[in-house]
Amino acid sequence: ELKADFNQAMDGGATPLFQAAFMGHEASARMLLEWKVDANTTEQEDSRHSPLTIAAYEGHTSIVELLLASGAVPVGLAVAARGRWLLACRVVDDARQ
Repeated sequence: ELKADFNQAMDGGATPLFQAAFMGHEASARMLLEWKVDANTTEQEDSRHSPLTIAAYEGHTSIVELLLASGAVPVGLAVAARGRWLLACRVVDDARQ
């Protein structure tokens, strides 16, 4: 039986969930979360970028909602500088209520 660690970073430091969040692949992100990957794993150990922050930055609000529902902690979203960040922050606020 072969086992894979989907929390393991690939070359370049991104985890599969981070990559799915960055590219907007909701089905892949959902599948990885169903396989119990860590929704809070950062891109690299010393990075504050997470699947949640990159999904918010890229404007993938459905993935932001999915990650929040899966326990992602909204750290770093206060750095809203662009319009889509503000949209993502509204999604975070709605999810908290």
